[in-house]
Amino acid sequence: MADSFLFIPDITGFTKFVNSTEIEHGQHIISELLEGIIESNQLDLVVSEVEGDAVLFYKHNTIPTFEELVSQSEKIFITFHEQLKQLEAHRICQCGACSSAINLSIKIVAHSGAIGFTKVLNHEKPYGADVVKIHTLLKNNVNEKEYVLLSDSLSETYKKELEQVSIAWVKPNSTPSSEGESQHHYFSLFPLFEHVREPVRPKPPERLPDPYVTSIYIERPKEHVFEVLINLDVRKLWNEEAKEVIYDEHKVNRVGASHQCVLNDNSVINFESFTDEIGEGKLIYGEKILGIKMAREVAVFFIVENESNGARLILELHIKPLPVIGWLIKSLMLYKMSGTLKDQLNSLKSLAERQ
Repeated sequence: MADSFLFIPDITGFTKFVNSTEIEHGQHIISELLEGIIESNQLDLVVSEVEGDAVLFYKHNTIPTFEELVSQSEKIFITFHEQLKQLEAHRICQCGACSSAINLSIKIVAHSGAIGFTKVLNHEKPYGADVVKIHTLLKNNVNEKEYVLLSDSLSETYKKELEQVSIAWVKPNSTPSSEGESQHHYFSLFPLFEHVREPVRPKPPERLPDPYVTSIYIERPKEHVFEVLINLDVRKLWNEEAKEVIYDEHKVNRVGASHQCVLNDNSVINFESFTDEIGEGKLIYGEKILGIKMAREVAVFFIVENESNGARLILELHIKPLPVIGWLIKSLMLYKMSGTLKDQLNSLKSLAERQ
């Protein structure tokens, strides 16, 4: 029987990340990162299972070439770190999970050996000593944060290629085991950081010189007020006009995220989230209101800042009307929307102070 290929990309820092930060947002972020790893699969590997912070891939009776392995590892590493940079650049939430995600890292372990299969509800899973072995290799003495570790059997398969690459790039590593020391090889992924692209953060709407402004005092810390404000799960609790809020429940609200409010009269309003930097000690969340007739752009800025024993929530409504006719109805739009927004602030205050 020919050897099979086993391959595990493992997100490191996951346990500390989940144990010390907000679990729900942490789970959403890890799920997105694992999806990115699976979508980076360019070797047509089979996904055996997702194991919390890692993915077990395999290829039955086939070993990829050394060049294919290297290319696959590079693809996963670069995609992973571009995702982290994208999450950070589009981050609105200030919670521990969202703010510390950028510190996660990834390591990859690859192994070859014999595998059998067990069937559970029409799903085949590999099993055997070599499946156990690749999991034990996740705990090793490699003195690198992000790397690819090749098992002893895979190192033997790639012996000729390993002899030809730079010693600074790939290094031997001896891992003690019950059978004596196993000779593995690993290479650092750190040099690949130069290929990780920086994301472009979307610009927020323009802040006009004459917005409608109102504010309210809330007897809670500004961080708490901000989390209630951006949490779409509780939007209906303070927006009484919303019969339903439609959004992606599997992702954290961030720059560019969209949601819909179905109002009590069954009309639908579309929103897009944004944030901005407006000064030290202030948190800002905003939503563009899309599809408003007679206006080029409508945006609501929510600014939260410290106030004695609580927080001040300032709302700015910015309407950029269309030429001529838009200016004629701007005052009517402001009058109609301002009353609704004041009611929403009062409801938000009650909700935030109850929680």
